[in-house]
Amino acid sequence: MPLAWTSPWVRVLDDQQCQHRDGPGLRALHTQLVVTCGRADLRTRWPALSRTVTDVRVRAVHAEPLPVNHQPVGVLALYSTTHTTVDPVPERLTAVKDARP
Repeated sequence: MPLAWTSPWVRVLDDQQCQHRDGPGLRALHTQLVVTCGRADLRTRWPALSRTVTDVRVRAVHAEPLPVNHQPVGVLALYSTTHTTVDPVPERLTAVKDARP
């Protein structure tokens, strides 16, 4: 379940992923593996998202599963419209992944 969005087009992409039951965020959640891809790979792997990816000019995506007690609870999805790769430094994500309520 998405908790926050930075812009309306992110909401559209997330809604489409949920409708089609597949996309980088859901793939990361279900496989518990990081999914990182550029625009061409994104269009090839998830053609249902292709139109929106083109319309909003997404150039890359990075989806990282967020486990709590080794159980999947969500995904951190980063969409870039300015860079062809999203490769966050792991140390920057550690604080988010290790945060406790």
